Amino acid sequence: MSLTSPDEAPTKVLVGLDRVPEGEWAGQKVALLTNQAAVGQDRLTGLERFRRGDFGADLVRVFAPEHGIDLSVGPGEEVPSSPGRVPIISLYPPGKVRWRPELLEGVDNLVCDLPDCGARYFSHLHTFLRLAEQVTAVEVKVTVLDRPNPIGGIDIQGNMLLPEWISPIGAHPLPMRHGMTFGELTTMVNQERGLGISLQVIPCAGWDRGAIAPASGSLPVPLSPNLRLGESLWLYPGTCLFEGTNLSEGRGTTAPFCFIGAPWVDSRSIVDALREPMEALFGIGLESASFRPAGSKYCGQDCHGFRLSPADPPKPDPCRAVVMLICELAAHHADCLTFEESFFDRLGGTDELRKGIQSGMTWEELTRTWDSAADEFRSRRNPFLLY
Repeated sequence: MSLTSPDEAPTKVLVGLDRVPEGEWAGQKVALLTNQAAVGQDRLTGLERFRRGDFGADLVRVFAPEHGIDLSVGPGEEVPSSPGRVPIISLYPPGKVRWRPELLEGVDNLVCDLPDCGARYFSHLHTFLRLAEQVTAVEVKVTVLDRPNPIGGIDIQGNMLLPEWISPIGAHPLPMRHGMTFGELTTMVNQERGLGISLQVIPCAGWDRGAIAPASGSLPVPLSPNLRLGESLWLYPGTCLFEGTNLSEGRGTTAPFCFIGAPWVDSRSIVDALREPMEALFGIGLESASFRPAGSKYCGQDCHGFRLSPADPPKPDPCRAVVMLICELAAHHADCLTFEESFFDRLGGTDELRKGIQSGMTWEELTRTWDSAADEFRSRRNPFLLY
């Protein structure tokens, strides 16, 4: 791995895209893995800059991750490819992709510029790794344009994924909230898996690991069709677990991952029991709420449940908070709550979390090893931190 570190001293945060050294890719044939959330200080995407010739490179191929280049494709839906002088090739869903070195035929440099959300469930890391694995059979360099972790680079939270549960929604043994940037993650995985990729990371400048996105309002640039709000972003490392249950995680509402519920939930007693400890322990507000999703689970049906909200400025632990909430739901609605077992286990990183909930374990029992696991991961990630 090599690091490119231009000498500028910015007063604002510059992302890797802003810091590409002049002439870095001049005359090279480049393939680009990106989406429209990957903007620079000038609000232009890397794709737009390549197309107007900023880098002196020949853009020969564009790869589209989950949600597509324009973020218009729903979660889990197939992303279409698009022919043309510079074809857009879909890499999602991964099970339908023919992963082969020919994807990078005639390419000198694979450039990746993908904004991450700070939670391990995003499929971008898996997509990058599957594509990058193909370069071992061809002479292709790999460059990652780094970006800040929007929920900070310090805190580590949630259950650690076990190697046997690696999947597109958990590409490497990481906690639910890992506190790393995409450049740091790719560097870690390249070394820990012994991939031997010729990897260059162009880091950010002016970013402090403690800098975080606000917990309210719209994000300046949406990260996915359902991560448009600061609240959604902060709650996502925990409330994404509800995707593996028969409760709505709020998709199809104005606040995905903030509304949680189902037609059969009686929230009043649960809110009475959990409101104070959830706020005091985890920095998350909990209120009763009713909503009607316009899509996804229970589309067009009246759902009852909860509205979660992180404190602002945020310092929440949504992972433990959600385990507390699921345990309480299991106690009150044992006859209604169900799990999509394989999916929930991939999100949880193990089947032990689900089995513990089903057996009646408390949230304290289920999460008692998380702090020691976080300490071990903190030591493991230290050699790969760039900031």
